[in-house]
Amino acid sequence: MAKFFIYIILILSFFTENVFAQEIRIQSRLDTNLIRIGDQTRLTVDVQYPKDSLVSWPLMQDTIIDKLEIVDISLDTIFTQKQINHFLVNYTITSFDSGYYVIPPQLIINKNTNDTLESQALRFAVATLVLDTTKQNAIFDIKAPIEAPWTLYEFLSENYPYLLLGLLLIALIIAVLWFIKKQKNREQTPVKKLIPKEAAHIVALRELEDLKEKKLWQSDRVKPYYVELSNIVRNYLENRFRVKSLEQTSQEILDTLKHGKILSDEQLLQLNQILSTADMAKFAKAKPLANENDLALKNAFDLIENTKLISEEVEMIEVEEEQISKVAIDKEEPVKKEVEEKDKNIEEEENA
Repeated sequence: MAKFFIYIILILSFFTENVFAQEIRIQSRLDTNLIRIGDQTRLTVDVQYPKDSLVSWPLMQDTIIDKLEIVDISLDTIFTQKQINHFLVNYTITSFDSGYYVIPPQLIINKNTNDTLESQALRFAVATLVLDTTKQNAIFDIKAPIEAPWTLYEFLSENYPYLLLGLLLIALIIAVLWFIKKQKNREQTPVKKLIPKEAAHIVALRELEDLKEKKLWQSDRVKPYYVELSNIVRNYLENRFRVKSLEQTSQEILDTLKHGKILSDEQLLQLNQILSTADMAKFAKAKPLANENDLALKNAFDLIENTKLISEEVEMIEVEEEQISKVAIDKEEPVKKEVEEKDKNIEEEENA
């Protein structure tokens, strides 16, 4: 027990009083002289002395005696009447070992007379805990610490490497699946190539040849004959001169071509014969004569031959690769025929 002397007046425990001089008095008391292990009680020391006296008293620090520990110390100063100083020192004490203890007397020294005053010793008991072994109050193992639930921030801060790795794997899988699907679609997508588009006159001449071979009017199918002949001529005019002939009447077509100076007068007469005869056969249910039927077909051939486009510029169209061979076969015959006719014309001019 560490001690040092301070000039105060104090009182110590349990209503025991010693009076060593007429002017100075010391008392000490305990709030209780019996506690259980680990409980606390208060030891109070009360000292009174005249103001003109000089006293000293050793103050206890950590322990009173072995196994009696001081938890806290507080000091109160009380001024009473008749010029008396009154001091209170409160010790909060405890013990963790059961047994009976004696708190020794507390000393106080009168500096004026060099007399030593002391309080009476106090008895103090610490009792053990009474164990209840019944099922309700039986002793159990120490409970494990309660785990607090994770917050989202804690979860992310501790597992972000695994989360990033998982996201990278998912992104890699998506990229691989996308690449495979793209390759599959590319394989299924037909390859297209640009090939020269058939000229309008080639298509029209081929269709006229087909119509001629059908011999519709010869088998008394006059109306279908003129319907097909009219459509061939109208399609040719639209593809060749960009005239909306499929949407116009015969007279509107003639007026458009005339005002635009697209066809000559002779060609307009040929076209007029074709369209007017076709209208009579289609709408008036007229039956043209055989020579009129032949003339309409001849005028169609002549009109197309005399107005066909001869140019180095060739329009291109996009065709799937597997269809190129079919297109080539369809085009081969009329192209071959056109080349033969050109060679024949050149040969005739040279002979002339």
